[in-house]
Amino acid sequence: MKAAARLFLVALVTAALGVAGLYAMGVRPADLAHWGEDRNALVIEGEKVRIPPITGTPERLAPAVIAETSGEWKLREVTEGGAVLHDPCIPIRWAISTDRMPLGADEVVHEAVAEVAARTGLVWESVGYSGAPAVFDREPLVKQVKWRWAPVVIGWSTEGESADLAGRTSGVGGPMVTRGAYGTDEYLRSGTVLLDLADFPDDLSNEADRATAKALVMHELGHVVGLDHVDDMSELMFPSVTSTVEWGPGDLAGLASAGAGQCEQP
Repeated sequence: MKAAARLFLVALVTAALGVAGLYAMGVRPADLAHWGEDRNALVIEGEKVRIPPITGTPERLAPAVIAETSGEWKLREVTEGGAVLHDPCIPIRWAISTDRMPLGADEVVHEAVAEVAARTGLVWESVGYSGAPAVFDREPLVKQVKWRWAPVVIGWSTEGESADLAGRTSGVGGPMVTRGAYGTDEYLRSGTVLLDLADFPDDLSNEADRATAKALVMHELGHVVGLDHVDDMSELMFPSVTSTVEWGPGDLAGLASAGAGQCEQP
């Protein structure tokens, strides 16, 4: 083998080993594009965990929804830079907590998630069931072979166990807010929906009770995708339980806007 060829082979092997070493240290192609810039991180159980970078070319997973109605709606997280929304280029992973789950409630939850997905243009990816109770005090990242965004968890509790359900509160829901892998842009990630067992309808075979239960879940999922309460009683995002069990015109406009966020760039 000629000397030049041997040198080229050595350089190639060295480069490959270097790339493998960087990968083992958690360095990804996106990091090379941001060379000299620290990747944002979270501290989880005392460990510094860098936020997963975007890979590939970001594209919406589903078409944006065009609002065809108007009415009262409001977003919860609005900063000087604009609204903080979910990234429409990555799926919202979600799970149902089986801890004291009412009989038949999982079907209602699936229907409610499908409603929110259709009205926002955000893709929801079910990861099944979890035996752990739904709680708000948890981390936005979980390690499953590698670190990834935690799923939205939908579950049930009581006023005695959760102060969030005190008084006449039938449910609470909301997302977490974190930065992307680089820069200062923020996004909604993960989230929790906690439903009061005392207020959740017992007979889901009854059409009216089933509609009420589904409306309650839809309302709290509305918070997870970024909607706030409104003063119009005809909207499902009104803060108290009413006879309204379907999205109102303002709800629909708000959900379309909640799904119109920007994709995080690599």
